[in-house]
Amino acid sequence: MLESNTKTGKLNPATSTAEQTTGFKLRGMRWYIIGLVFLATLINYIDRLTLSTLAPIITRELNMSATDFAGVTIWFLLAYTVS
Repeated sequence: MLESNTKTGKLNPATSTAEQTTGFKLRGMRWYIIGLVFLATLINYIDRLTLSTLAPIITRELNMSATDFAGVTIWFLLAYTVS
């Protein structure tokens, strides 16, 4: 918190600096978050790639036509976009 001078009503910035330096710091948190974002992006890319690669097997196993599979793909991509 900033202390205020009762006579002038101004805030004392020296007190706020001292209080801010005593806060909790976690070293390397930035790189940990960047790594998690990279990993999530990689998994999403592989997921999209796998769906198109397995299209012939999926359509054969589930007895789907090309139009049916296109509908499933569109809904998957819409859900992927929303998330």
